Amino acid sequence: MKQPTRPDIGQVFDEIADGYTSLMEDMVPHYRQLITAMLSFLPKGFRPQRIMDLGCGNGNVTAMCKHVYPTAQYHLVDASSEMIERCKQRFGTTGMTYHRAFFQDLTPESSAYDLMIAGFSFHHVPAEEKRTLFKTLYPAISANGVLTSADLFVNKDDEPFHSQVIEHWKRFSFSNGRTQEDWDWVMDHYDAYDRPSAFADQKTWLLEAGFARVELSWHDGPWGCLHAYKETAHQG
Repeated sequence: MKQPTRPDIGQVFDEIADGYTSLMEDMVPHYRQLITAMLSFLPKGFRPQRIMDLGCGNGNVTAMCKHVYPTAQYHLVDASSEMIERCKQRFGTTGMTYHRAFFQDLTPESSAYDLMIAGFSFHHVPAEEKRTLFKTLYPAISANGVLTSADLFVNKDDEPFHSQVIEHWKRFSFSNGRTQEDWDWVMDHYDAYDRPSAFADQKTWLLEAGFARVELSWHDGPWGCLHAYKETAHQG
């Protein structure tokens, strides 16, 4: 199996920037429900003023956030220069800061963000690096802040469950009119670049990092949305 290099993943998303949204909607089960869940399951009355989008892509998640939190300050992070450029065109510069960076290279300031969102991006980070990343992100979140992630929660070596996930995923993609060529591309990408982790593992790592509570807020099988709360004050 090819081992990904950091430049590769940015280049891959450079190449699919034009068709990114349709690709996600057609080939990722529950894509819209899951990115919506990251906001709809935030605690009642939560009003973040500093938001970081980890793996912003073309800005679909940030666009939802800006509708709900129009006065917040946004920091968008992505490894793809093309995706960052698309976001600049979409949102401009007022209240926006852009970072072309890999998660593993981030050194965010203490208590710099009230909300961190990661829409289908943490699965690109291998397990041990994910564990370290959570420890890096925790102190950057303000008191009573939240980290939320929508993603595929499964370990590739969890058989036969993993194979069942792939088969269901394939049926979903074909039901949306995607072709064998499309599916082959997704599986090539999945084999080369994706390192998903089960929710139970990520919950353990987030609690180890210091988060007070971690919930799987919405899910259908392995496709889910988690919320990690820095303080116990947020009880939903």
